[in-house]
Amino acid sequence: MNVEQNAAVEVPESAAQSGDGSQVLASFTSVDNSTNGKKRKLCDVEGCKSAVRSRGLCKAHGGGTRCKVDGCKRGAQGTDLCIAHGGGPRCGVPYCRSAAQSRGLCKKHGGGIRCEMEGCTKSSQGNGFCRRHGGGYKCKHPRGCRKWAQAHGLCAEHIGLLSIENRSEERQSATNADAPGVDNQAIATEAALPPNIAALCRVPGCTGFVDRKRLCRFHRVNPHCNFLAAAPNSHSL
Repeated sequence: MNVEQNAAVEVPESAAQSGDGSQVLASFTSVDNSTNGKKRKLCDVEGCKSAVRSRGLCKAHGGGTRCKVDGCKRGAQGTDLCIAHGGGPRCGVPYCRSAAQSRGLCKKHGGGIRCEMEGCTKSSQGNGFCRRHGGGYKCKHPRGCRKWAQAHGLCAEHIGLLSIENRSEERQSATNADAPGVDNQAIATEAALPPNIAALCRVPGCTGFVDRKRLCRFHRVNPHCNFLAAAPNSHSL
């Protein structure tokens, strides 16, 4: 603190008479905080309040180092890989390759936030409790689904149904230029989906759900069959 700042600080008369140094220290501290405080730069994305990592963006919106795996847009974790591709610390349990959540362990082996119910060792699914003790969230589909939400407030089934509605026009206009029975537009659309989000089977007209494999269970076994009525279990993962 320079001389000018010292002169600007008024020492309370009571503190000067009593020799109370704590009040004087508080006065000096308030000056430091007001004059030297730094404002962190926020992400350029409208409404985002996260700090910038690089290129004017936070980590969630593309700032920072990205995963080096071709086509992956996730942020790198500790190395040049994202967690899904092996980056970041791994669980300390032998032969477990899951990402560590806390204490060097993955969620399955005791890492991460645990349920607050006395005696329960399960992981917290929301609100501090496991699903059995009131944690987690139910699917918010307007029809009153009672399944557990997996992402975006919806269960896996209704995430897939939303995909059907949002991409119906694209699927109708898709062409099969490369191979018969393959919806190339659906494949391109699925590639842009977030990870672990249920998508549609790539066979035109099939509403079966897949998990990044681009074929439902029926068409995975029968890839050249286009008879949709013969696929009673095509909606199963």
